[in-house]
Amino acid sequence: MALMIDVESGPAAEPEDPRRVLRDDLLAETGGILAHLRQLYETAARRADGPLRDVFAELAARKAAQASALAAAGAPPGRDAEVSTPGVPAGAGVRWGLVLGEAFAGERALGLAARQLGAFSPDPTLRELARSLAEGAARDLVVVRKLYLRYS
Repeated sequence: MALMIDVESGPAAEPEDPRRVLRDDLLAETGGILAHLRQLYETAARRADGPLRDVFAELAARKAAQASALAAAGAPPGRDAEVSTPGVPAGAGVRWGLVLGEAFAGERALGLAARQLGAFSPDPTLRELARSLAEGAARDLVVVRKLYLRYS
């Protein structure tokens, strides 16, 4: 009896490692949150005056630096979604409570995504970056909370 072997077909393709798929998804989510927050803070800085403008500009710079660090770790670039200042009719003042509420929710989401990224990543460098992102989100959350209490 002759044994036929198909030499052109290699070994069966292995399914993707679920941890890698999860890590890539968390990297993309984290990058998207950072891009959204950076754009939100840049938009708010353009609309604000005085010390509030400076705080928003500093927050935007922090998010840009965090996004750069994430990209250097191999994350896909965050999508730059258009961010409108919520609840601002033409010719009216900015409703800072709405802007800061969105920023608060974004910082919380960033902290959660970063913690999950650290928990599911086997790479120590990526875990350290995730820890740094989570700490930065916690720090910025305190800043946003203080702004909310003062300006809304």
